[in-house]
Amino acid sequence: MLPLLAALTIQSSIPDPQWLREKLEEVRAKYKLPALAAALVWEGQVKAASAVGVRKWGDPTPAQRTDAFHLGSVMKTMTATLVAKMVDNKILSWNTTLEIMFPELATTMRPEYRKVTVAQLLAHTSGMPYQPRTPEYETDRESREAPGRRYAYVKAALADPPEAEPGTKMIYGGGHILVSSYLERTLGRPYESLMRKEVFEPLGMTSAGYGDMATPGKVDAPWHHIWKDGAPVPVDPDLSQRIQARSPVGRNGFCSIIDLAKFAAMQLQGARGQSKFLSAASFAQFQKLEPHSSHSVGWVVNPTSWAGGLTLWHNGSIGKNLAVVTMEMKQGFASCVLTNVGDGDTGKACDEVQFWLLDQAKSRYSTISTSYTARSTRWSSYRASTRTRLPIRE
Repeated sequence: MLPLLAALTIQSSIPDPQWLREKLEEVRAKYKLPALAAALVWEGQVKAASAVGVRKWGDPTPAQRTDAFHLGSVMKTMTATLVAKMVDNKILSWNTTLEIMFPELATTMRPEYRKVTVAQLLAHTSGMPYQPRTPEYETDRESREAPGRRYAYVKAALADPPEAEPGTKMIYGGGHILVSSYLERTLGRPYESLMRKEVFEPLGMTSAGYGDMATPGKVDAPWHHIWKDGAPVPVDPDLSQRIQARSPVGRNGFCSIIDLAKFAAMQLQGARGQSKFLSAASFAQFQKLEPHSSHSVGWVVNPTSWAGGLTLWHNGSIGKNLAVVTMEMKQGFASCVLTNVGDGDTGKACDEVQFWLLDQAKSRYSTISTSYTARSTRWSSYRASTRTRLPIRE
């Protein structure tokens, strides 16, 4: 575990350059965002991280780069990292099946699901619908605690007929919840506790957690926002989100831009054979497209000629925020962007920052040769083609 003092020392040593703050403020003002944060990672090092704007629209309290922002489905990649550590520890394997994970349900689950693997659950090829037919309020009624609610989700999901034959089609969904439920039942610790112990603390991600970032009635952290009549409208913090069955897929996960950059740096180092956080085999699994999916177990995987190799990325939103992480393997580059408003032109704003950061990496650190305009056009086209498979919420 990285000691708190060491984590804070590392955090304070990360540059907060004027050139990044000026660009973020330009984009934030252009798209009328409350707050905007971004970080640049190169060769496994966080080179810059900044945040601009305000925590709550209409309130002058400035956003800080140490503020936690909602991650949405970017949390799926972090959950997959927990799973990979458990694979390395021989708790399960990528090929462990649902009938092995939940033997008590083997006779009652749909027979089509019995041979579905961990890898298929994480890459969205289990055949299961986006979410169970049973309403969320009904599964939540089965327990006051998140693990019990997750297990109720498992039972409901396994009772539903498949939308496709397992392993033949990508259907974006909640497979991470099932794997997380297995881990917490096997290890006797809630998913949230496992994430803190196995992922957040070792990486020094001191801001990471689950729930709503801010306290009701206070502007002590960024508030969520929605668009109404062309302007962001603050959404009151919701304390009920502290107990959430769907934490593993990103319903209530958060961290700061600095901590997100630390996570991206670890993933980038591992993909390039420079990190011991996971085994080489597990890092390789994160780069391997699963059959009939645009995903590996952890990322959207996109081979690109302009990047000279693989680009791994993920985004996340619950309609009141947006988080985007993109990594170029060969170039050794990653960008992270966070904002506390969703929908509208938020995606355009985040993409604009990402493309600009790529050019900054080219001019300041790297040998990337593709221009901003050409890269932006190609990447936007690819992203547009995948957005139908990546729902904006969760």
